[in-house]
Amino acid sequence: MTPHKHKTKRSWRGFRALLSLTRGVPATYQDYSDESFSENVALPDHRNLSKHFGLTPKAIPLPFWYISAQETHIELMFRKRFPYPLAGTVHVENSLEKITEFNPEKPVNVRTTVFCEAKPEGSPTGTFVTEFEQEGEVFVRNESVYLWKKGGKKSKKKKSEPEIFEADWSKISDINPTEGQVYARLSGDQNPIHTSSLIAKVFGFKSKIIHGWNLVYRLYATALENGPEPKRFTVRFHKPVGFPGKVMIEGKRIEPSSLIIQSLSPDRKVKQVSFEAESNLSDGDKKRFDEIKNHRMRHKTP
Repeated sequence: MTPHKHKTKRSWRGFRALLSLTRGVPATYQDYSDESFSENVALPDHRNLSKHFGLTPKAIPLPFWYISAQETHIELMFRKRFPYPLAGTVHVENSLEKITEFNPEKPVNVRTTVFCEAKPEGSPTGTFVTEFEQEGEVFVRNESVYLWKKGGKKSKKKKSEPEIFEADWSKISDINPTEGQVYARLSGDQNPIHTSSLIAKVFGFKSKIIHGWNLVYRLYATALENGPEPKRFTVRFHKPVGFPGKVMIEGKRIEPSSLIIQSLSPDRKVKQVSFEAESNLSDGDKKRFDEIKNHRMRHKTP
């Protein structure tokens, strides 16, 4: 396959996504696969996005690598033979793993493969696997799962609700009315279901919804407030969050090296996003977190 550089201009993403509205979810299904490989990729600037979520702009946070991976996902979705529309794409699950350290002095190559599995019923999904390489070695790996909402009658089968766990700590995070436009500008993700209530309603939402990855950045920042940098994490998106609003962010450390965080409605009745992370800890780190856990247990309100 001939290497290529990303050519999609971010300012055109919203317009091109609107054009893709003319491509509907097909009535019949077949397996679909494709791949891309890009050399010497120019990475998006992460600094303003990091500042927006209170992260240090000096280091590249792990969630940022999905922002860059998304560039290749969109390129693959724009290809004429891709079977589903870009507008209305719903992000349902994502995993990121930091394998080795990134060297900013070396060029980055990006390889992405996509596979969409045929489904006789329900909405189709596609899995995108992206690997970031330097000198032939993978340093970050991303796996993203998307869904394309299918029209027609809804299934009467009741879905099981995600479990809401009892947390060790929590905080409220505010979502202001302009957050969709701000995050779209900082990340380049111009999917109109996040910036236009009219378009969001076309795809079955009550109004425009917050970017799922906006919530992930908030959960990741909370993870850093309560422990070391995660080396790998998995997120699952359960329910969309509208504008404006508040979300309850709660967390619990399962082991010294792993924690779980959830985003909930303020009344704790609806789970929106779940975040499971692991860190590589030294013996000293493990001892310190055992002390923190014991301290919290002693001072926990009955």
